[in-house]
Amino acid sequence: MIKKFFTRQFMTYFFIGLIALFVDNVTFLILHKINPSLLLLDTALALAFGFFTSFIANKMVTFKNKEMNHVLKTHVQVLFSLLLLGFNIVFSYFFVRTLSRVFGYVFLFKLMAAGFVMLWNFFISKYAIFRHQY
Repeated sequence: MIKKFFTRQFMTYFFIGLIALFVDNVTFLILHKINPSLLLLDTALALAFGFFTSFIANKMVTFKNKEMNHVLKTHVQVLFSLLLLGFNIVFSYFFVRTLSRVFGYVFLFKLMAAGFVMLWNFFISKYAIFRHQY
């Protein structure tokens, strides 16, 4: 069962996710260092940068969905991805805010939230956003 879960597609998604995670966390660290009191803005902007990195790379590489000339399909994918991004921002903000107030360690909980986000985004992307029909 574990071998079936770790397919080449998932491993590609995971590798792209690591790149997006790097972009997300570097952005977060820079913004949070500049003004730690703007946690919501820091989280939202960092997730947005990671999102755009991930969306483009996963569309083209992981899910081999290169139909950029099909405007409606790409718009629907972007719309669903942005809705997912909105959910991810809200989840990440409350997860990081709540747990860091109790235990401290803002960055640790930011990483944990990113792990949860990465897992459910793979399944939503694979079975809803980048499926081959609408």
